[in-house]
Amino acid sequence: MRMPFKRYEIGKVFRDGPVKTGRNREFTQCDVDVVGVSSMIAEAEYFAITMDVFNILGLPVYISYNNRKLLSGIVEASSIDSHKAGTVILSIDKLEKIGKEGVSRELEEKGIDEDSVIKLFNYMEMEPKELLRYLSQNPINKSIKEGLDELNELNSFIEAAQLSENVKLSPFLARGLEIYTGTIWEVFLKDGSITSSLGGGGRYDKIIGGFLESDNEYPAVG
Repeated sequence: MRMPFKRYEIGKVFRDGPVKTGRNREFTQCDVDVVGVSSMIAEAEYFAITMDVFNILGLPVYISYNNRKLLSGIVEASSIDSHKAGTVILSIDKLEKIGKEGVSRELEEKGIDEDSVIKLFNYMEMEPKELLRYLSQNPINKSIKEGLDELNELNSFIEAAQLSENVKLSPFLARGLEIYTGTIWEVFLKDGSITSSLGGGGRYDKIIGGFLESDNEYPAVG
């Protein structure tokens, strides 16, 4: 196939997991994907598409975004064992819902020692710009460096596309732990009248190779 391959689809889908208000088992979803673009320009294009669609719908939104490599690197820098990283990130993602005390309690129950929790919260309590500046001067591990490089590239495209006022960097945003490999994002109403996200996506460079049982990577975003 010629690359890049771009497609969209609107149709009925079904979801596993708990059902609650705003989270149905069966619903209609619009998917938009591109395969074959390793540059962060693909993510910037999706941010632009997102803003166009919600503007047409008359819904003022903003995009909250992060990089999974950066988040994993911060967990590693907090002296947390790599095999516990996934479950720790799940707890971090609950910060807005259960607060610092709730997250700390969860991490303790998961066997994370107090020193590591303190290190992690030292990072989490920094303002995003301050955190990025600190990590840029102290790239503690490979994951942090790669995550910062990708974020810097994406930010340059966001600025060029004049999208800066519509996006918000959230260094501890987590989603799709088993799917996404780089950029991740979620879409929220600016007025907060609906607290759950209205959309989201990310980069999943390893999924296609996994289905093909191949070591080849097929860069993909959607």
